[in-house]
Amino acid sequence: MKLKRKIWILGIFLSASIFLSPAMLLASEGTRDSPFSIIFALIGGGGMGALLTHALSRYREFTNEFKNRKAVVHLIENEISTLWEEYDNTVGVNLMKLENGKYFEQPYSLSQEYFQVFHSNANILGKLKDDTLGEEIFRAYTKFKVLLDTFYVNNQFLRVYIELAGRVAANPSDVYFNSQEQRYKGWLIGMLGKLQKRHKETQSAVQSAITNIQTSLQDADLWTCRSKI
Repeated sequence: MKLKRKIWILGIFLSASIFLSPAMLLASEGTRDSPFSIIFALIGGGGMGALLTHALSRYREFTNEFKNRKAVVHLIENEISTLWEEYDNTVGVNLMKLENGKYFEQPYSLSQEYFQVFHSNANILGKLKDDTLGEEIFRAYTKFKVLLDTFYVNNQFLRVYIELAGRVAANPSDVYFNSQEQRYKGWLIGMLGKLQKRHKETQSAVQSAITNIQTSLQDADLWTCRSKI
């Protein structure tokens, strides 16, 4: 039986008790003229009324909590889809065009601090009815973070390589700087494969999460406190 229906039935019972209990007691033999019977009847009825009020209050709390979870998931969808679209249109598209033997020479510095909605509401994901949805969202953000960490390493190699290239240009005969320049260039070329792999993994995880979020948002039962007992 659904929770709302249970509360509705309980309300009828308690309401009836509130009105009937004084009358029943007053009608009882030997208690009709007793003032204590009226007092106890009112106390009993008031206690039941308080119980009903508490039950309805808890129902509203649960309802609002589920509505809040749905709103948070919708915000997460907007956040991760917007960030991915911005990244893919400005960086990802250029990254995936590069062939073996090349290196990515475009610094990229998107910070994980942009994941504000996720970081502020990650605890809510563990309370979702659909465990798979929470796992998909966590996976998408984790892959995105790993991609950003890989870009951070590439940025460091690129910064040193550019500095070494400048020194070599100023002094072409310097053996040490020439060797270091080639060393860092080799590392950058090796990073390309890692970046492209991380890109594909993140793209798959983000697209899967967005699809599942959109499907779940259409399932009304996932965002209500209705349950079967």
